[in-house]
Amino acid sequence: MSESSLKKFLAWEAASRDTIDFKKCYVDVSGGDIIAGLLLSQIIFWFLPSKNEGESKIKIYKEGKYWLAKKRTDWFEECRISAKQYDRAVKILSRFNFIYVKIFKFAGVPVPHLSLNFVFLLPALEKIIEEKKQGKSTFTRKSTFTKGQNPLSQKRNMHLDEKLKSIYTEITAENTTTDAVAVELIQKIFEGTAYSKIQPKKISELIKEKGFNHVLEIAEILVYQLRGAGAGPRSAIAHFIAMCRKEEVDIPPGFISSDEKARRQREQEEQRKLERVENEKALQKIENDRAELSPEIKKFAERMKSL
Repeated sequence: MSESSLKKFLAWEAASRDTIDFKKCYVDVSGGDIIAGLLLSQIIFWFLPSKNEGESKIKIYKEGKYWLAKKRTDWFEECRISAKQYDRAVKILSRFNFIYVKIFKFAGVPVPHLSLNFVFLLPALEKIIEEKKQGKSTFTRKSTFTKGQNPLSQKRNMHLDEKLKSIYTEITAENTTTDAVAVELIQKIFEGTAYSKIQPKKISELIKEKGFNHVLEIAEILVYQLRGAGAGPRSAIAHFIAMCRKEEVDIPPGFISSDEKARRQREQEEQRKLERVENEKALQKIENDRAELSPEIKKFAERMKSL
């Protein structure tokens, strides 16, 4: 490389604004997934006030929340995330309950809308920041669960449906290690199915390779599929291992994961809370109106008596 070419490059590098403010803690809080952390970083960027006017960059308000509307293909231009990477990153952020995802029409076209769930996001970020201050490691690739949450974490337990909660309680009474709990939890899910003979060692290897959340999701999908079609134990187990090793898995029609069920339930509870608050406000207004009208009604009654 010539000296002039190097100088041109250095001048361009110094002047270029083709950059992204990407904080490492967003990767840590996303379970160590770089793409999910980058997407979270950009979503947060859009929700932050603008530097010049100090006003929010988000203008869409629906169902009691502010939303960012972007097509799956728009993210590549902004931060070089492909549509397929976006789909996977959104799944990860949704599992942590850091974002809400809905499809609304934007300019007459159905477009994914994203909203931040600060109830879960802020405490998780505060924990990461505090651990960094104390010099603790918040994430390591040597962790058993490199691609998902620790199955013993309070957040994961909150998201399990009632069946999984009861299984989890039963298992944790006898086991103390995360590996043992994760393996036995998946074995319990497969109990009574063609997958029930799968070896604990094989499950443990899959969890270390792919992460607990991924293997748990596959287990739930396969049990759902088994309700409609039987399979021999050997072929079923081979199918389970093959599905776990896939990066992307096709979700069967009608399947709802325990995380999704919990998310819907939380949304319904939030909606009911909002409705209760609105009803209480309406009742209070009626009471206030009555209190204001009472003196006037009494005066009117006295006048009528005098006629």
